[in-house]
Amino acid sequence: PPLPLRPTRWRAAVAASRRSKSRFERAGGVLKVQQWLPPGAFKTVLSEARDLTKRGLLEERSTIAVGRIGTGVPPGTALHEALVGQETTRRIRDLVGLELEATPVPVELRLYRPGSRMDWHRDVSLFSRPQLELIYTLENSSDSVTEWIDAATGAVCGGPTEPNSLILVRAGEHGPMHRVSALRRGERLIAKALLAPVGAEVADPDLMAAATARYQGGRPRQSSRTRAAQGQSSRTRA
Repeated sequence: PPLPLRPTRWRAAVAASRRSKSRFERAGGVLKVQQWLPPGAFKTVLSEARDLTKRGLLEERSTIAVGRIGTGVPPGTALHEALVGQETTRRIRDLVGLELEATPVPVELRLYRPGSRMDWHRDVSLFSRPQLELIYTLENSSDSVTEWIDAATGAVCGGPTEPNSLILVRAGEHGPMHRVSALRRGERLIAKALLAPVGAEVADPDLMAAATARYQGGRPRQSSRTRAAQGQSSRTRA
């Protein structure tokens, strides 16, 4: 009988993995992946995210972002699993060549509204080896762009982030400078997560404490989604 095609597929997968690792390193620790989840899985996580926004979002604490609101994503949800589950860490390992694991930092749902922005910065490393930050776009009706400086060319790269796209960003002094431009219209809903190199230790307990309590004590802030949901509820009761 003819031989199975698995070796060919395996070689193609290895070649693709090497190309993505090379792009990640050449760019200075940043990689954008389109269509992170299959359509059915994306529909599920988007529904979960919309439900979380309707429950109300909070003003952030300890952040350089302006005007952004958010909340934690409960463990056990499909959205949580899509960003820090074992299958995700395996896929990202193959993309960037790092053995990674979940951290104590919660997965967060973040909403950018008109006026929200995040100026040029590098992410602070929370561990003895820099973590990998995951920015997963769920919805984007805004005119904002996410940009980074390509380490190889010095060029400003990026643009609008499409739903179901994932950006991987290395933290620390060797990570890329990046930003989110100010929104003039629309909204941008993302989920944010961290993965750390296996065995990495917490570098600064105070920074870690702030990262794990970003929304604790934050003042409630309504999004247009929350107001719409409350209006619908009031009409239903009437």
